[in-house]
Amino acid sequence: MEKNSGSKVMKKILLLLILAVNSYSGISTTGAIILKENIGARALGMGDAYVALGDDAFAMHFNPASLSYVPSRKISTVYMSGAADNYYGFVGYVHPFNYDEDMNISKSLTLGFSVTTLQGGKMDVYYIDGTIRNFNSESDFLFNVSA
Repeated sequence: MEKNSGSKVMKKILLLLILAVNSYSGISTTGAIILKENIGARALGMGDAYVALGDDAFAMHFNPASLSYVPSRKISTVYMSGAADNYYGFVGYVHPFNYDEDMNISKSLTLGFSVTTLQGGKMDVYYIDGTIRNFNSESDFLFNVSA
């Protein structure tokens, strides 16, 4: 019976991953800049050398493979406001299944979900005829599902 319930969970997870990959969120305007932003005070304090230590939801940004070392369910958030008119935010959730306390690793599966946003603020454009229009200079969202 346990094997049957495990296969049902895996089918649901596979369906969720397929839907997440095929979802459409709009055209990116910032390119890979959102991937270069620093997230998390702990990682920033280590000079972004967080690849081998990731044991929270920020690991999805640096090294998704280290999610198996997350011992319990965790939520990580960060919101930063820049000196100009830009804003950066991250919300991540990690859920380990069947964590082994002796080996400090998840025996089966760890799921992680995160949303990252980068908003570049407003920009005034002055036209030669004297009119002024206000635009959003850049805006980007990143949805991440890791297993």
